[in-house]
Amino acid sequence: ITSGSVFLSKSFIDDPAAPGGTVTLEFTLTNPTETYVATDITFTDDLSVALTGLAATGLPQADICGAGSSLAGSNGNTLLTMDGGSLGAGESCTFSVTLDIPAGTASGTYTNTTSDVSATVGGQAVTSTAASDTLNIAGINFTKEFIDDPVIAGGQTTLRFTIGNVHPGDGATA
Repeated sequence: ITSGSVFLSKSFIDDPAAPGGTVTLEFTLTNPTETYVATDITFTDDLSVALTGLAATGLPQADICGAGSSLAGSNGNTLLTMDGGSLGAGESCTFSVTLDIPAGTASGTYTNTTSDVSATVGGQAVTSTAASDTLNIAGINFTKEFIDDPVIAGGQTTLRFTIGNVHPGDGATA
């Protein structure tokens, strides 16, 4: 009898993001067993459940987690399907996809959750829990910069703060 699962984690690695912009969604699959190969790894991620119109670009992707594996999209690339993955004992793989954020998206947080992960480990079918992360959409951005840099020790410099409303349709207050 074997025991094992394939674990999935995910992360929006460059958020907060602006409405009408892009964000990178990164997935990592891990086979923690020290003895058994994991094959037939599959999961789905319905992006539209988190945010209507959130869609992947650059699909399909081939050989993302072992030879013959793929990441494909359907429903206008709002439903991602990872299929055919394989991992040796103790291995992991990481892959990412770029997502287009709809231009009219309201500022806020949007939780995105995958399906459970299915795989075959040591000849037995296993299922692991879903992965989840929160996409943060910014309405304003904030930057600062030293204007006269470099400055001589003991001298004065000017620090500029800039606040910008990056949302195409909502005003910023307070």
